[in-house]
Amino acid sequence: MFKFYLPFYYLFYSRLKSKIDLISWIIIFIIPQFFITYMYVDLGLEVFVLLFLLSQIIFNTLYEIGYIENDISTTKNEKNPTLRLDGESNTYIKNNYLRIIYFRYFSVLLSVGLLYWVDSYFDFGLNIVSFFILLAINRVFFYWHNSVRNRWNLLTFTILAITKYTFPIVLFIDSDKLLYLGLLFIIIFPILRIIEHSTHKRYSFVKYAELIGNHDKFRIVYYAFFSILTFSFFFFSALSTENFVVVISVLIYFLLYRIFSYLLVKKGLYKRDDLKNKDLYVK
Repeated sequence: MFKFYLPFYYLFYSRLKSKIDLISWIIIFIIPQFFITYMYVDLGLEVFVLLFLLSQIIFNTLYEIGYIENDISTTKNEKNPTLRLDGESNTYIKNNYLRIIYFRYFSVLLSVGLLYWVDSYFDFGLNIVSFFILLAINRVFFYWHNSVRNRWNLLTFTILAITKYTFPIVLFIDSDKLLYLGLLFIIIFPILRIIEHSTHKRYSFVKYAELIGNHDKFRIVYYAFFSILTFSFFFFSALSTENFVVVISVLIYFLLYRIFSYLLVKKGLYKRDDLKNKDLYVK
């Protein structure tokens, strides 16, 4: 059962259970994070790939602690919990809970230390302190997220969604570009996830959920709207050519992906996970 100590395993085991889920995760997270960040850093491709992978390992090793907390502790206090573990895995993690958690904390601290040493030695200009602060914020809010089940979860979910998506630019990008890229990162995915999350039945926003409607259709409208808005900004010279190319490339990338996903669902070639949709007003 050492696999539960490894980074990414718990994510794949408990959340990304099919090949389509895994591919979707890569499309939504890894590719855009890599592409946008690399476009604004002054590092060679080989070096950036290694540092990017290390940052992903560090963040996800820590983030999965929140998943484990949720599946082992939080579900005890829920009326209709989402059960993601089989009996054997559930028993093992419960019996070794602190060992797994402490090992992950130690791994994160050791990896951040390695990152700090590498940056000090080669002078890559990484924002190690800011990255560590973001990790701490994410961990605190994930613990809080797992400790409450009310509308405070909208706040905790918002912080989790933003930190989960923006951590690469916090580590790699200079402060003068961070505000612009932070806004871009938040728009291309976290805001959409926050909007969708707020339609859950637990928050009782019935009219709002009906306004959002079907999530697959809403996602197409969302990216189409921001694509048109980006073209408008560029037309009125509010965006440089370089920034326009990056922004519109990512938005169209997501728009095409959402159109493709919608068609797959509509034609019955892909079925949404009922565990994810059971708490929604409109599916």
